[in-house]
Amino acid sequence: MNHSFRRMRLMTISVLLVGIVAACSGSSDLNGSAATNTTSTASSIRANSSTLPSNGIPTPELIRMPLTGEVLATASDIPNRPAIAAKLDNSVRARPQAGLNEADVIFEENVESLTRFAAVFHSTGAETVGPIRSGRSQDISILSAFDRPLFAWSGGNDGVRRLVRNSELIDLDAARTSGYYRRAGRSAPHNLYSSTEALWVHAPVTAGPPRQVFEYRGPEAAVGGVPALSVGVEMDGLKVRWQFDSDREVYLRFQDSQPHQTEFSGQVEADTVVVMAVVYRPSSVDRNSPEAQLTGQGPVVVFSDGLAQVGTWFRESISEPYRFRLLNGEPLLLSPGRTFVHLARDREGFATWE
Repeated sequence: MNHSFRRMRLMTISVLLVGIVAACSGSSDLNGSAATNTTSTASSIRANSSTLPSNGIPTPELIRMPLTGEVLATASDIPNRPAIAAKLDNSVRARPQAGLNEADVIFEENVESLTRFAAVFHSTGAETVGPIRSGRSQDISILSAFDRPLFAWSGGNDGVRRLVRNSELIDLDAARTSGYYRRAGRSAPHNLYSSTEALWVHAPVTAGPPRQVFEYRGPEAAVGGVPALSVGVEMDGLKVRWQFDSDREVYLRFQDSQPHQTEFSGQVEADTVVVMAVVYRPSSVDRNSPEAQLTGQGPVVVFSDGLAQVGTWFRESISEPYRFRLLNGEPLLLSPGRTFVHLARDREGFATWE
């Protein structure tokens, strides 16, 4: 990390004190010069788990694209198809990947000393998606919120296959499903690809659109928080940085100090970057594989529009949507657009920003 990130670690106590003041005063964001340059840590952004408050004023329900929060004119604008969740490789030989900039939501999960992506498509598709790799037991916890998504993967060990078959995911194991192919010029196992159209063909006739998995702010609502133009995230075997592009109002991704390029659509970008601090335990079917614990609660930092908001994530069961709240208990609402979610280990310095 650069010098500014090391310096920000010394301000952990300041962040905690600002959070306490915000919680006591009812403020929904972190204000004041003491929080201009901050670092989030697992200990400094924990919040209580009381029930979300309500002002008793009914809010008209907006029709939204389920996975981007885009406000729509009518429900008929929502594509009548399920979400596709594709497991994508992030090893050096798998780069550049295809499809990362077309997915509505991307989860980055720790695997064995590296990361993989679960790219979730619904509002738009991608002609090329890959390289597609194997699944992990934690994918069921990550993806069950999407209401029976199609799960595109290259299989897994017997235990993972059994768990997937018994889950709410629609199993599109490449070993038993058409629509996958091996690309020339790539070495196995980093050469398995498909397309969203080839995968949607396998949707059950009863499958419909996914539910909304995040809560979004209203069209006129302002984004709160403190400046966050450069964001650092610690993942296993990988240092990730996001740089805010103020002209396009998106975050651009770097990994291992290099721009993270896709194969066909430029540098990886996101409208909102969410960093959830989660506990990892050994998988029940593979002791060498980490498994993110995605029920309960933990710290979260949400970055959008060049600002950071800190709070808590909470989820009672794996079939529930992801919910976030600010330190004062108010809902932490996302900005509409494409969302990138890091499942970082719950430890000091899991996310930093300036």
